[in-house]
Amino acid sequence: MKRQLLIFTAGLALTLVMTSTALATASLQTLETGLGLVLHLPEDWKLLSREDLSAVEGKGDEQLDLPPLMRQRLAERVRQGDMELLFNTRDSHQGVYDNLSLFATNDQVPEAESQIRATCNALPALLGRTLGKEVELEQCEGQQVQGYPAFVIGYAGNVPNTRILQYMIQVEQRKSLVLTLTYHQDDDMGSLADFRSLLERLEMVAQ
Repeated sequence: MKRQLLIFTAGLALTLVMTSTALATASLQTLETGLGLVLHLPEDWKLLSREDLSAVEGKGDEQLDLPPLMRQRLAERVRQGDMELLFNTRDSHQGVYDNLSLFATNDQVPEAESQIRATCNALPALLGRTLGKEVELEQCEGQQVQGYPAFVIGYAGNVPNTRILQYMIQVEQRKSLVLTLTYHQDDDMGSLADFRSLLERLEMVAQ
């Protein structure tokens, strides 16, 4: 159980936020990630390249609501190709942007009602220890995404008026993909609407 819960802390980390208005379907770009996912997002969403690592370390440190060690580990994961990170560049709140992070894990999504309930009960304490603050889950439930079982959590971010929404999607018997959106709640549903549209159009590709 502890190992399964720990995967939720790695993708929670980034708190880069902004306001936006959802764009029409015709303006969506197609992004094929290295994790077996094809994403459809407005063109304002930019996929972080290896050359853009300054966004998660060095001169971009002030944009992250993270302890230094966690920030360093995230940057290492991006550099090694274990994580993908996208920013919504339409706007920012005092230089802080909404973001979407993706990574894969070998852990399984809790599917049985008893597993979901136990995980939801244990997560606040685990996240509280990891993030160094009290965490109250605003959402914790099982769902289906494109026919795949998913586990969803949502809670307030460290930056005022921000929220974390995370989907863990079981795509194979021993492979789950974790998508974590960090967004500003005053963005008129922009980034959140983009994310919900992404989930509706999510494509899996063979690796």
